[in-house]
Amino acid sequence: MTLARRLTFLIAVAALVLLLVEALVRIFAWGTLEFRLAEKRLHCLEANGDIGLCPDQRIRFRHPLGFEYTVSTNQLGERVTNIDDRDAPSQEVWIIGDSIAMGYGLDDERTAAAILARESGLAVRNLGVDALGAGAIARRLKARLSGAQSPPALVAWPFHASDFQDDQDDASASAARRMLRQAIFLISRHSALANALRLMGEELGLWGTPNRYVEPNAPATPPVEPRPDHPTYAHIAEIGTMLRERGVRFAFLLYPEIDRTTGLASGSTPLKNRAASVASESGALIIDLRARFAAYSDSDLYLARDGHPSVAANRFFAEALQQLLRNARQ
Repeated sequence: MTLARRLTFLIAVAALVLLLVEALVRIFAWGTLEFRLAEKRLHCLEANGDIGLCPDQRIRFRHPLGFEYTVSTNQLGERVTNIDDRDAPSQEVWIIGDSIAMGYGLDDERTAAAILARESGLAVRNLGVDALGAGAIARRLKARLSGAQSPPALVAWPFHASDFQDDQDDASASAARRMLRQAIFLISRHSALANALRLMGEELGLWGTPNRYVEPNAPATPPVEPRPDHPTYAHIAEIGTMLRERGVRFAFLLYPEIDRTTGLASGSTPLKNRAASVASESGALIIDLRARFAAYSDSDLYLARDGHPSVAANRFFAEALQQLLRNARQ
């Protein structure tokens, strides 16, 4: 047997083994893996290399922590907010951001965007995508503004401190590393084996903890004040300037993240204070809901064992925006 035939034979055997293992992993997939695969089906790689939501999806998720929710997207790859999203009136309010804006862990009708659309009668677009940093949020907003027939009356951003970590990772990634990330995403989107290996690596502590800001060479707990030239600040200013130049009002929402020792709202943080200051300097109206969250004595403002804002917290977001819109009309 020639060397070429041996290599062909070995490649064929390896491919068959991988296909067999892939099939076995899918057959014996456990709850966490099934959830991860469902998440991959919801997400697509966009033309600019960022990860967004796939268009025209409706997926029922069973989270490993015990709660279930449905996510539906429209033809634009945005989470459905209106009763009939395809026939919605001209856009009036856009919600931008990461999983907080998206309404992670909540059914479609329980997100802040959907509550606002239902109770105000306005058209509301939800541009939120989980795990986006401020840089990707700015790119997504710019693309939507460029493609819109008319700009929205209001853009609202419920800010989450994980942007500091996401932006830091994005800024430090080389072109080759970005291409590698995209390739890994595409593989994991179609492979149960790849997701199983990723989950095992997370269990063994081989990967970093997501959605937690850590300054280089600094302790992980508690999060420290980012350096003044951190890219997140620049992206916040970029978004504010982008909207101001188009005559679009910009609301920057602050809320306290969960204190995992009590399950209640945490205290004020310097990260959000500084971010709010930058947003205000860029023309944003600051809506600070931290006192309202702190005054709420029950623990149902956050999803149990997960920490994302619950439907009660999303109602706070929607009510604050509805009041802002009322005041603007008056």
